[in-house]
Amino acid sequence: MKNSFKMQFREIAVKKTTVATYLAVLLFVAVNFSVNLLENREIQYVSQMYDPIKKLTWSSWSASGYYLMQLFPLLAVFPTATSWISEKNSGIHAYIRSRSGEREYWYGKMGAAFVISFLIFTVPFLLELLLSIICFPMQSAGDPSGFSYLITVEEGTGYILSQLFYSNKVLYAAVFILIIGCVAGGFAVFNLFVTTLPGFRYKIFTFFPIYIFLFLLTVGESWISPNESLYYGLLLTMFESGNANYPLFAAVIVGMLAISFLLAERKIREGGVR
Repeated sequence: MKNSFKMQFREIAVKKTTVATYLAVLLFVAVNFSVNLLENREIQYVSQMYDPIKKLTWSSWSASGYYLMQLFPLLAVFPTATSWISEKNSGIHAYIRSRSGEREYWYGKMGAAFVISFLIFTVPFLLELLLSIICFPMQSAGDPSGFSYLITVEEGTGYILSQLFYSNKVLYAAVFILIIGCVAGGFAVFNLFVTTLPGFRYKIFTFFPIYIFLFLLTVGESWISPNESLYYGLLLTMFESGNANYPLFAAVIVGMLAISFLLAERKIREGGVR
């Protein structure tokens, strides 16, 4: 499976859609970081500066992050959505399968899709975190809300991993970014393997499965998780203290991966293209 993964990883990594997605994510990060630089340039005292962790792109206080979140499902699947149809049309899938075998081909594809999306949604944000540590004073504790420190501490107990934030805010940001990367990878794998089902003949339709799934998840919120939200925009934003159901959302991601494994096994049993 290692050889299959390498071949398919290289195949996806050099695609124009992958490069475009990575550059788009970098642009959102660059805009957010530039805004933070301009804001801090006008402030003379460290005590008046905002906490740099609370101004990262994925923070609820980032305008750039807000618009990025609207595109998150599309960007997560954009590099890999058309992968299967493109390979099937070009015939390269037959070459890779002949070199690696049926099972190795499909699980190599699964691994490549996950890792590509994971890297796209972790590397730029980890870089932003590193640059923020270098460029901004980490001892600054100003809150973008304008409220006092004690008030923000009390409100902060409602968001995910809040204890980690108050013990080590850099580690908190790194862990949060890795979680987002895993979710993006899960979206990419699920969307890709749904497109292996009969009926997906045109590339334009390969971007729909993830949106349809998320729409159905949102519609089913009322009976799946009463009084709690499963909206990805709420769950994947730092410093949100809304009524988000993180354990159930994690179970949904695991379920999406399980469905992907079942679809992979289905293709392996078929032993070819129908």
